Amino acid sequence: MSTTAAVPETSPRRGGNAIALLINQLTRILAGLGISVLLGRFGGPTMLGWQALLSTLSRTTLPVMTLQSTQLISREVARAPEQAGTMRAIGYRFPLLALPLVALAVPAYLLWIEAPTAVLWCGMMLVVSQILRGFLSSEEGTAVGLRIAPLLVRGYVMRSLIIIALTAWWIDDSLMGLVGFFGASVIGDLVGWRVVRRTLSPLVPPHPPIRWSQVTAMLPAGFTFATMGVLGTLFNTFDNLMLERMKGAAELGLYTMPQLLLFYLAGMIHMVNSAFLPRLAALRDDPEQAAAEVATNVRVLSCAGVPVSVGGLMIGGPLLTSVMGPDFAAGEAVAAAVFVMMAPRVVSNTLSAGIIAWGREKARSGVLAAMVVLNVVLNLVLIPEQGALGAAVASLTCETGLVVGYFVIARKDVPGVRILRPMLPALAAAIPMAAVLHLTAGWNPWAQLPLAGATYFLASRLTGGWNLDALRRLRRI
Repeated sequence: MSTTAAVPETSPRRGGNAIALLINQLTRILAGLGISVLLGRFGGPTMLGWQALLSTLSRTTLPVMTLQSTQLISREVARAPEQAGTMRAIGYRFPLLALPLVALAVPAYLLWIEAPTAVLWCGMMLVVSQILRGFLSSEEGTAVGLRIAPLLVRGYVMRSLIIIALTAWWIDDSLMGLVGFFGASVIGDLVGWRVVRRTLSPLVPPHPPIRWSQVTAMLPAGFTFATMGVLGTLFNTFDNLMLERMKGAAELGLYTMPQLLLFYLAGMIHMVNSAFLPRLAALRDDPEQAAAEVATNVRVLSCAGVPVSVGGLMIGGPLLTSVMGPDFAAGEAVAAAVFVMMAPRVVSNTLSAGIIAWGREKARSGVLAAMVVLNVVLNLVLIPEQGALGAAVASLTCETGLVVGYFVIARKDVPGVRILRPMLPALAAAIPMAAVLHLTAGWNPWAQLPLAGATYFLASRLTGGWNLDALRRLRRI
């Protein structure tokens, strides 16, 4: 077991890991949602469904390609900063080890489901992007561990802008528009990785040549992190595969947009918690302080999660229909059910960061595996009758189970962990927001949205959920 290194309270660079990773996630949201709107507007639910299927394959295979190197490397670098160069180089070997498996699995699956030729070409380009994202994960993990992630923002932004611009240039109403998107993704990933690498290279401590024995020594921990990543992805996206098989690409398209929004919004929560992971790792021998950190994260992040759940339940469906067009009106109830998941996901993700920081990855994988099995069973029962709505209800049920399981694990290491009490300010602030939405029912949802947002902001200031100290805390990490 590595000794714990002291983690500085502030970064020597402007900003902090949390803010930098949030900017990274915001650029991904900009690219992902913008492109999804383009695909939905041009190709309708069917094209969006194929894009969702390919994205599911991407998210499932990425942990295999990277062995979740962002989290693994950031934890190890935080414990031993002098090994940053070695860990960074080891992270580059992970995608090369997994490449043969992924390069065979993705096209084989697409051939098995008899996907159109254009979708098969997209799958091949997806594999290339996975290699580049594997390299980028190694850079990101090193930067987070060294507390210099803000320096990578330029690469993140350039990647997203290139993908959006090229996709908008190449898109049309056929599946070749989807090919254009995945081609743009390869170019954007390549440019983003090169910019990030050039930025980080002068700041990483030099290291002797890497031996394969060093890589294989990291594989057990890497496989544990990869297993967590694959299980987490299956938990969140296996219903996509089942929907496509049982109901077709158009039904999957109705499920895709709210699920994508949830994925990106929850991704922002994940980025913040990833930035806190080195700090939590340093506090593994101080349970009282660790519990206080987790409680503060739950309190602050719930102020983002709870209003999404409440607002999404009440007006999420009409908002999406107004953006995507009338073809998506049949999915309004689906959107409401999906958005409710945001609040429990905030809690599960925060507890997950603590579990990883305290070395309980295997226990976490056990809970995830159990929820994946339950999710599959519920989807087999609900999807044939309810379609996308059944998938959403199954996911919400299992997300709640995940919170319970993670809470039990976290309490074993840190008995003082609390989740309900820190959420009370956010829950209290949501009551007047819900009242405003109820009183304005029937209005245009875009008129309701700013009123509800302003009401929630003012109420959360009164309840103590969100304040300027919270923003300053993000900048310090």
